Amino acid sequence: MRLRSRFVALACGWCLALSLIAHRGVAAPAPSFRLAGQLVDAVSRAPIVRARVWITSNVKDLPFSESVQTDGEGRFLFSNLPPGKYSLFAERRGYGAQGFQQHENFSTAIAVGGAADSEHLRFELFPQATITGQVIDDATGPVRDAEVLLFRKSRPAGRTQIDVDSRQHTDDQGRYRFAGLRPGTYYVAVNTRPWYAQFTAPMMHFQLRGPNGENLDFNIREGASVAGVPGNPQTSSESAEGLSPLESVHTASSFKEATEMLAGAAVAVNAGELVKEEPSPLEVVYPMTYFQDTTDAAGAVAMVLRPGDSGTADFNLRAVPAVHMRIRTRSANEASGGPEGVAQIEYAQRGLGNYEAPVPAEVAYAAPGVLEVRGLPPAPLVMRIGGGASAGATVDAGQTSEFDATASGSQIAIRGTLQLGDGPARPDQVSVGLRDRATGEFLSAGVAQDGTFLFQHPAGRAATYDVSLLNSELTVQSVTVSGAKGWGQTVEVSGTQDVQLTVKAAKATANVRGVVLGRDEKPLAGAMILLVPADANHNTALFRQEQSDSDGTFSIPGVMAGTYTLVAIENGWDLDWADAQVLAPYLSGGKGLDVSAERSYEFTVKAVAKTGEPGAVSTP
Repeated sequence: MRLRSRFVALACGWCLALSLIAHRGVAAPAPSFRLAGQLVDAVSRAPIVRARVWITSNVKDLPFSESVQTDGEGRFLFSNLPPGKYSLFAERRGYGAQGFQQHENFSTAIAVGGAADSEHLRFELFPQATITGQVIDDATGPVRDAEVLLFRKSRPAGRTQIDVDSRQHTDDQGRYRFAGLRPGTYYVAVNTRPWYAQFTAPMMHFQLRGPNGENLDFNIREGASVAGVPGNPQTSSESAEGLSPLESVHTASSFKEATEMLAGAAVAVNAGELVKEEPSPLEVVYPMTYFQDTTDAAGAVAMVLRPGDSGTADFNLRAVPAVHMRIRTRSANEASGGPEGVAQIEYAQRGLGNYEAPVPAEVAYAAPGVLEVRGLPPAPLVMRIGGGASAGATVDAGQTSEFDATASGSQIAIRGTLQLGDGPARPDQVSVGLRDRATGEFLSAGVAQDGTFLFQHPAGRAATYDVSLLNSELTVQSVTVSGAKGWGQTVEVSGTQDVQLTVKAAKATANVRGVVLGRDEKPLAGAMILLVPADANHNTALFRQEQSDSDGTFSIPGVMAGTYTLVAIENGWDLDWADAQVLAPYLSGGKGLDVSAERSYEFTVKAVAKTGEPGAVSTP
């Protein structure tokens, strides 16, 4: 605003003095322009009054923002603007903030000061949709403070995928409400625990032999003192010669410490057996539940919302017995679990898309290298052992009660080095990403000071990964693979041996600009522009996407040197363009180009109809 006020003040001063100093040869002030239009409901076409409309400058060196309110006919006006491009937004209660001709993360910028008309805009605002509902347990009534997850189907990178869009917690009546929703396809799920659930820590049984040959039985539960079950009633409270470790068991600060002491007793006959107990009726869980009360993600019912729709999704949760699972962990020199040799394990229930809902399981130390886990839902779970960038192991807790993390070859390593030029790249918070093409799962690993990184992949499972870089101005230039197959930036892992990657990165410094023409040979606004790399199926990280502005122009910065096809598609925003078969019919209407580093290019390209019928081949 300060820059804006300064501009207006200077402009007024120049106008006042212009006639006085023109004869001295002083240049006239720069012309100013207007951005104006009408805000209407995208469904009813009725004007939207008293809405907030604002603009921001797209010029890096001129940060600028201004807002106005629409009048009684939904009209808005910004005046005295310098020439340039401006992003245009609007919001009002019942609509939510939206960009002009917005498609996912793209919108049409308004060109001011050129040949394009910036004073007769028609800004269509979509009324928001809502989803409301109530979560109950048919045995106990409304479920309060339950986490409700809202999933949405979208195409952020040319692939249809389902991601968590928002989350809420139910109130004291078990009710929730999602507002401000865009038109689209949604799924709703509930992830919570019964408020009355109770999980008893496991009890360990130790059998020892006293100095006179008598049997001594000890049961220890975490958080409780030692209980003696004697052949000799006095041995539970008196120290016996040769059993000095038992003296400190009674005052042990933790269950783990106590069990280690007993297990280490020289005269132990049978140490460290888990006492089998009948589970408590309160050891129950709610599996993740989707709309229409299914616990199977594949059976989740979609809610297709149009502008202004109000949907209802009620839930009736059913508590089921929790699963007990015994997990044998890796030793201290094999895992990151510390000196005790107990690995850190993360438990999650996989939901729609690649969402993983953390499971708040009760974990107890059962024996050296063994964990007793309670409170697991009887469903397929993802377990990540030792932390780090791991694809995790899938374990069906509904089918098994044991999991051995020490099994030989349970995971293979995908190691790599990130190089910039001829040497290792400085990390600077950059991460390497692997996207599993089959599941869509995305893994990331930080880069160490020496440029190395590490992923863990389940042994025996083949997978195809796309390699990318995150949090960096760098782009993957090439990937060299050992121990697997590789094409471009794609790696095919067999799951039978460790893999070594060398990822060469560079700054993408080329720029591609141009204008899109419609079928009438006039500049076309709102077209989807794709810069498609050669061997596109194996170089997805090199794709670039843009949207043409109000004068039909576009600018694609940060392009890696290489061979590309530039294509513009009219109304192509719902295409899965990352699929080579979907994209293929449109490429013949594009423009082939060879891009060199640190150069700028300008092209004119004719938009291809969404039906796949190409227009005339573009000309530079």
